[in-house]
Amino acid sequence: MLGHRGAAGEVIDNYTTGGAHVRPTPVELQLEYRIDVYAQDRGQKATLLDLIVVDLLSPLVVGDVAYELVPFRPSQQEAADLIPPGRTPLFARVVVPVETGVRVPHDRALPFLVVGHIDDRAETEALAL
Repeated sequence: MLGHRGAAGEVIDNYTTGGAHVRPTPVELQLEYRIDVYAQDRGQKATLLDLIVVDLLSPLVVGDVAYELVPFRPSQQEAADLIPPGRTPLFARVVVPVETGVRVPHDRALPFLVVGHIDDRAETEALAL
């Protein structure tokens, strides 16, 4: 999990005449894939990997949103744990936003003006505009 994008804790996603709908900021989730081909000979493996690479270059579409799979190489430490001897897998990652809460309608705020002396709160009055 990469965390929230931006600094805001809430996103206003739909202004209406009566207010707006607010939802929590989505969390970014990083998904990593290891693609390996098991075939009887190197020619079959090369052919299958070529077909897979073509698919990886096209965007991954989830819910009408296209996400790019980005190839990457794991660090040497990670590679020692992830790659069995004699294997040559491909690695790809994608970052997707994940909703963390429901949309909530908020009524329109009413502007107001505070009138009075700044040091005397007893005589301060708030007037709606």
